[in-house]
Amino acid sequence: MDSSSARPVNPAVQAVLEEIARAKQRAAERKREQETKEKKASQYGVVEQADGSVVLRLPPAPEKPEPGDCCNSGCSPCIMDMYWDRMRAHKALVSRLEERYRRIIVNGSETDMKEEEAVDAAEQNAVLLDPLMFKRVRVLHVDELDGRFGRAIVLEATARDFALPLGQHIHIRAHTESGSAKQGEDQDQDQDQAGSCSTLTRPFTPVMLQAADGVDRPHLLVRLYEGNAMSAYLRQLRVGDSILVRGPSSTIGDLGSLFGSNSSSSSDSGVVLVAGGSGIAPIFQILQYAHASAAHRDSRIALVQCAHRPGGLWLGREIAVLARDMPRLAHTPVVSGSSGRLTEAALRRALSLGEGGGGGIGGCSAVVCGPGSFNADVGRWLRAVGVRIVHAL
Repeated sequence: MDSSSARPVNPAVQAVLEEIARAKQRAAERKREQETKEKKASQYGVVEQADGSVVLRLPPAPEKPEPGDCCNSGCSPCIMDMYWDRMRAHKALVSRLEERYRRIIVNGSETDMKEEEAVDAAEQNAVLLDPLMFKRVRVLHVDELDGRFGRAIVLEATARDFALPLGQHIHIRAHTESGSAKQGEDQDQDQDQAGSCSTLTRPFTPVMLQAADGVDRPHLLVRLYEGNAMSAYLRQLRVGDSILVRGPSSTIGDLGSLFGSNSSSSSDSGVVLVAGGSGIAPIFQILQYAHASAAHRDSRIALVQCAHRPGGLWLGREIAVLARDMPRLAHTPVVSGSSGRLTEAALRRALSLGEGGGGGIGGCSAVVCGPGSFNADVGRWLRAVGVRIVHAL
């Protein structure tokens, strides 16, 4: 047959075939990684040789965090606390293995060998996240948000891999070029100060959303700032790249108490949620928590979402979907415009408060998430109208 008469390939079919090929490649890579992990795990402990003899191979000590790994956000526990906890656990494991090896040499016991195999199997079944050690996670998809001001970075992981309790977050490590990093105005996290530090660690709250492949995956909703080293790193990420993550961590206590007990009467106390910019990510986590519980789905929730531009009001469609099952969820978007700041008057209007007082929110609890100055101002205004407790993320 003449090649010129060959039928052209349908672009949609071609795209599906390419995605299948990529999925097969990722599956093969995961299989190789698992085989490498299993082989590495078998190298430590009391190992039986081919000739029947046994040798003791001790695991390496935990890697000590680098100076730039602490995000200085007041996480509890801090990564350094977790490192020393891990060191104590490592020393205890080494002592246990040495004692087990001694018993096997003296008594020739096979029971200890079976216990050692069980320990290896448990380590191999560990979930992806680790609160102390950074793990590599592949970038599966990237969407631009609000023009050049934000990105949604989808990670190749599942809800099981990123099973974060309410109010907890992960940390991302970036290796950047040394030099000065100018602060962006109203940044959502600690800023990158001028200096020569080449390693940055910053907290982020991933949002679990359905990805294009139909699987619920962690989405990082990140605000990008000019002259910011972490923003520069996140801006250049492409599909197929890997990022370093660890967690979970928390800077506050259990947020589950926001909704009181599981009794239906507790929902009447009310919750106020105020998000600034990318602070909607941890706030959305709270909404998902309430939506997942029949006891909390009917809670009275006032959500005020602030952004400089309409394009910065992220997750609007997803919030609307949750609101279908949450009849007492009131979502009020606020665009600050050229002023770039939420004002007390705008917050009062959003919460339907008059000039005289707190109206129906007195005695409520609140969660505020945004830049530091945003949290301080909103927290002060809410306490002035009788909000009982204000958590700042």
